[in-house]
Amino acid sequence: MFILSYKGHGPFSHFFDGMFMDAIKRDKKHEKASIEMFKHLLDQNGLKEVMKKYGLKVDEDGTDLVFIEEMIEKPQDKKPQNDPRKSQKWPYKGREEKKSFLYEIVSNKKTGIDVDKFDYLARDCHHLGIPNSFDHQRFVMFARVCDVNGRKHICSRDKESANLYDIFQQRLSIHRRACQHKIKMAVEIMLKDALILVDDHPDFKIKSSKGEMLHISRANGDMEAYTKLTGSGFNLKEKEQDLEQAREILKRVMKRDLYRCVGQAKDVTLDYGMENVDPISKAYFYRKDNPDKGEPIPKSDVFSVLPDWFSDEMLRVYWKNPKELTDEQIKTKEEKFKKVFNDWCKKNGYKVLLYL
Repeated sequence: MFILSYKGHGPFSHFFDGMFMDAIKRDKKHEKASIEMFKHLLDQNGLKEVMKKYGLKVDEDGTDLVFIEEMIEKPQDKKPQNDPRKSQKWPYKGREEKKSFLYEIVSNKKTGIDVDKFDYLARDCHHLGIPNSFDHQRFVMFARVCDVNGRKHICSRDKESANLYDIFQQRLSIHRRACQHKIKMAVEIMLKDALILVDDHPDFKIKSSKGEMLHISRANGDMEAYTKLTGSGFNLKEKEQDLEQAREILKRVMKRDLYRCVGQAKDVTLDYGMENVDPISKAYFYRKDNPDKGEPIPKSDVFSVLPDWFSDEMLRVYWKNPKELTDEQIKTKEEKFKKVFNDWCKKNGYKVLLYL
């Protein structure tokens, strides 16, 4: 099921629906695109008949289809923010409230502890050569469905509370050492600049289900067009003179002639996945002498040295350093940029980090 939640990603995954779409001023979360892609796959491949053979309810009220969509993204509550009944009314239609724990498996909006996170932690640690300190099999072994204030939740054994922090510490480590690494971010900024330059180019427009030719940035509004959008499709032809600027950027990436990080200050956001909220404070645990009841555990009962803040913000400044400059000119300009950046940080209360 959790694989479906990835189907809405464009080429280069989070980069496409994050940095690129933000720069283009388009707003569409990959979860919504995943649901639309799921519907598209159902229609185009006759999957409903296959699902019926396995006993899934796909006709009439389509309960199981609704359930799958809700597993990918929680339905929006129509009540106003200040309505006291907002958090009390059961918002789902795919399953009754007595099955509430099922919605914590794929995408747990409450704690962030879900199989989606288990999967990408194992995957990223494996490919990056980083030891994974979190044991998902142990988590499953001690997981239990318990009653909490009238609803069923997936709870962990109380003695496992400290181990759950390993999930979020591991995530933070991956983001700090890889996902938000200054070189990786420089490459993404360059890819973003190149894609913006070709976004509305005729050679890169994609045919929609209605026959329209869509910009790259609009392809996720039509699933037939979106399926044609792949990372390998950005082949910049040598003969196209109007693609020269984008082509030069990609050549620089391949030669590792990257934009330079000329300033870094404390205050990129690194967190446990829930901004400045302690995710474990929202989790429930059961005790050996009362295994059917779940309850939160105070932070003080877990560790005495846990942080008071669960996010870390960092500011970076990149310089595109045009290739026509000499090494000496680059060095001189970098020194000037660093001085301006340091002066700005000092004026605005940021702590400059010496390592770059």
